[in-house]
Amino acid sequence: FDPANGRVLYSTDSLRTNRTVPAPWVEAARKAGTADDGWFSEHGDESAAGMSIDNNFGLVMGHLALRYSNEKVQASINAVGQKLALGALLTFLVSASVSSLALLRVMRRLDSDVMGAEQALRLGGVTGIVGNSARGPFGHALRKFVTTVRQADSQITEQRALLNRGAQP
Repeated sequence: FDPANGRVLYSTDSLRTNRTVPAPWVEAARKAGTADDGWFSEHGDESAAGMSIDNNFGLVMGHLALRYSNEKVQASINAVGQKLALGALLTFLVSASVSSLALLRVMRRLDSDVMGAEQALRLGGVTGIVGNSARGPFGHALRKFVTTVRQADSQITEQRALLNRGAQP
């Protein structure tokens, strides 16, 4: 459209070629300035996005405006929002289900390892704990624990022996 009077210079809709563009479109185009600055305007149920067309001397020759219906845009936004919400809900449900199942599996394995260690302790064998539980995911930590307990037990025995020797002449 012509920046001076807002008259449409070319349109794909032949009925619009004899009309002027709405005043807010012309005002938004004037405020935008050069071709590098795009502009946007809302007027009634239609909106327009555009840019200026400059010649080689930097003079504005006209403006290119893309007119669209706000109702169609809002309908598209709502449709995309519904699809995103449904996708997010499905993703949440699947991830919650998978994480719950994974947690149940880990807890079941931990329970069996703890039961095996408890049974071995009741029978009195520390080697049974390490042997039975080494297969589970907590075997390495359990081996470290048993090694530490053995070292502490031997140190306590040594200290008792030293105390007993010191108490008797």
